[in-house]
Amino acid sequence: MPTSNRRGLIRTTEEDRNNREGLKGWLNPARYGWERVSYWLQRLTGLFLLIYFVGHIYETSSLTGGPGAWNAMLQFTETSWGHH
Repeated sequence: MPTSNRRGLIRTTEEDRNNREGLKGWLNPARYGWERVSYWLQRLTGLFLLIYFVGHIYETSSLTGGPGAWNAMLQFTETSWGHH
């Protein structure tokens, strides 16, 4: 049975059920297809690239502090999965 909301638009109970699925329903690839998965992968890789870019600029900017600051940054960033 259709119901009306505050704006006077009509929604069915099926739409109401879909809206209550929360994050699980929102991220479900079967519901929207692979286009949604591709969209989120694109957004996530963009965020990771932005974080890498900002980190790289921060690390490289330590060169302006002289050799001591650069060596301190290298000691900070040398990890088992970072610089070697």
